[in-house]
Amino acid sequence: MTTTLITFLGQGTAVPGRDGYQRTDYRFAAGSRTSVFFGAALAEELVPGSIQLVGTRTSSWQALALDVLHDLDLAAHIDGERASGPSAASLAALERGLQAAWSVPVACSVLPIAAAPDADQCTGIAMRLYRLWPDSGPVALDLTHGFRTLPMLAMAALHLRDAFHPGAMARTTLWYGELVQPGATPAMPARPGAEHAVGRALRLDGLQRVFRLAQAAAALAVNLDPEPLAELVRPGEPRLAQALDELGLILLAHDFTGLTLAPQRVLQHLQRLEDDHEGVVSGELHSVLNPLAQGTLGRRLIALASWARRAGRPALAVLAAYEGLVRIATRDAETAEADHAIAAMLAGRRAEADICDRLRRVRNQVAHGAQTARQEALPISRILDEALPVLRRLLD
Repeated sequence: MTTTLITFLGQGTAVPGRDGYQRTDYRFAAGSRTSVFFGAALAEELVPGSIQLVGTRTSSWQALALDVLHDLDLAAHIDGERASGPSAASLAALERGLQAAWSVPVACSVLPIAAAPDADQCTGIAMRLYRLWPDSGPVALDLTHGFRTLPMLAMAALHLRDAFHPGAMARTTLWYGELVQPGATPAMPARPGAEHAVGRALRLDGLQRVFRLAQAAAALAVNLDPEPLAELVRPGEPRLAQALDELGLILLAHDFTGLTLAPQRVLQHLQRLEDDHEGVVSGELHSVLNPLAQGTLGRRLIALASWARRAGRPALAVLAAYEGLVRIATRDAETAEADHAIAAMLAGRRAEADICDRLRRVRNQVAHGAQTARQEALPISRILDEALPVLRRLLD
């Protein structure tokens, strides 16, 4: 599986007679790569499947045009846009050139970050960076260059991504291009100013609130547990908390008829979720709840069974899958003759009928407890993996 490279472009250091960066020999295990920009050296070394190149309005975009593309006209044009930042047309030209040079898809993103961003803006930028991570596959994260706020916020975004997609941290390799020995530069004139530099301390409370919210939401998205999110939002969003309570009762008591309303109610109230910058948290929950809120009850039950199987809840998955089979056979009607309806639906389809019968038996094993289990111990996970594809075909 190909790697996604996420790298940042900084401002460089102004040197008379030179562009913002010096050419540097970056030493890798197998040899050296020479470039003014560590991300370019990393792209040549790793040969990733795609590259996300991120900077700010004042980043040295022209350095890429000069060093990688050797395009003097494009570099001059971008340099002329320094006050407002590179235009969409300039970025598009840069993307096309870099894609041709590196032979992989390249996306250039200019983040609207102020020269001195406040804490709220830092939180918003972290949410923007969150969306750069792919849902699967290895990632190489370059923490070297960039307006120094960006790499730090990228790490925050990675932590958040790992909450919703466990393993994101494990599949992300961190890179840092350390400058060991700077090259020679012309003598620099002294810069007038105060004796001491001026700094400020930013307490990123917004990120902490987002992490707390994400942790609670991930319990639902990953582990099918709505309770932590319901308790967190109850003071400010009581209607969302109530909808989450209803969904939790469905999952706990297996009262699956409630799926006709509860998921829609959760999705409706998610729109007003406080502290959800850029809609990241609600977006993740939408991706897992939408299948439970669409189509017939049978379709929703199969979606729930698939979700529970992925979440490591095989008992819930079996109960939902068999109830879904019943609803498919009876066209969502409640009936005491479910076995006859299933048999009629599967008449002449011996292999599928056998799989559904094994699903019925393992459902009884789960529903009726130890006595049934002692009589016939069935491999729940294996039967689920056989049955779910059959049920999806029956839906179609």
